[in-house]
Amino acid sequence: MLVNRVLFPAGSMTAVKLLILFTTRMTGGADITYGTPVVAEALRRGWDVHTACSDRPDLQPLVDLLAKLGTTHHRCELVEEPYGRLRYRAMNALYARRARKLIESVNADRVLLVLPYMTYGLGIMQACRRVAVPTVTVYQLVKPQSCPAWRAARIRELLTTHCAPVAVSDNNRQILCRLFGMEPEQINLIYNGITVTPRCDSADRGAVRARIRTELGIPDTSKMLLTPARVAPQKGHRFLVEIMPEILERYPDVTFVLAGDGPDLPAITSMVQDRGLDQKVQMLGHRDDVEALSIAADLFVFPTIYEGSPFGLLEAMSYGLPVVTTKASGISEVVRHEQDGIVVDVGDSRSLLQGVLLALSDMDRMQTMAASAKQRVKEFSAEDMADRTLELLERTGI
Repeated sequence: MLVNRVLFPAGSMTAVKLLILFTTRMTGGADITYGTPVVAEALRRGWDVHTACSDRPDLQPLVDLLAKLGTTHHRCELVEEPYGRLRYRAMNALYARRARKLIESVNADRVLLVLPYMTYGLGIMQACRRVAVPTVTVYQLVKPQSCPAWRAARIRELLTTHCAPVAVSDNNRQILCRLFGMEPEQINLIYNGITVTPRCDSADRGAVRARIRTELGIPDTSKMLLTPARVAPQKGHRFLVEIMPEILERYPDVTFVLAGDGPDLPAITSMVQDRGLDQKVQMLGHRDDVEALSIAADLFVFPTIYEGSPFGLLEAMSYGLPVVTTKASGISEVVRHEQDGIVVDVGDSRSLLQGVLLALSDMDRMQTMAASAKQRVKEFSAEDMADRTLELLERTGI
């Protein structure tokens, strides 16, 4: 399932001083769920692991985790704020100076650059080239968009001569190829993966389900539809809210549970209130107990518009929770329609409605799909993801 195309010639290393740069502005799957197994495996191999991220309150959970794992952590502002075309060069130069100073202070042998967006990272990659440190650049979030020709050309030069690029789905790899004018074989494909070790064993699941439903005031006979995701335009919450009245008309015992925080939370809350859905929709905000919520739920609904390779979806599959999701980005590479779950069109509330209604009409069939998904997700393991990423770092050279 995992494909690893190496850009640079193979070499041999007996020890590695690795610097991992997290460029996200808030804690999420692209840093914690991705970074944890990569860091843990590097430490297990005896590597000297250094990490860095912005000194922002929203990233404190990531900083705490990295400290717990045992890395040497550095504070460095790596978040690229939006800036206009006329400021591109100046801002790239700023990030290049900042990254170069950090890399030289660490004296890193290798750099793993984790990007939350496909047009970020130019200045940091330029810094890596200037100090001649081999670099692997992982693109966690990709969507179709344009890129200024000069910027695309500079990124392409770096990705084909210095920084080994990684896409987390084949769909995303194709988008990166179009965006930067590259060939598929020039971009490594390493799917995101998770560690399938549920914290709740089968004997405790009934108690967990009862506890969560009591907390939320949801009877065991009611259907709980769970959407655990950052509340942002990308995740498509508005398409779900639009169809809630029609779902409730057919299935009045349904309760929608939205777990997550984000910039769209006020807008989605207003949509819910304007439709008089307050009694049927629970907005929980950020939760650290998504596994427990998943055990209590009957259906995972994920109306996302674009993704990298979503960790939350993989986790839902591993919990045995039936899934209704969109075919956004590389999701169809993971969830096979009507075999592992229901996959609907992107940004289409009618298609989403049909998918949810189909699921609710035959929950026994959905349980069969969930069992298939639970086996399927084993093909996307954190162990493989970490191993292949570190192997690529070892083989990457100037």
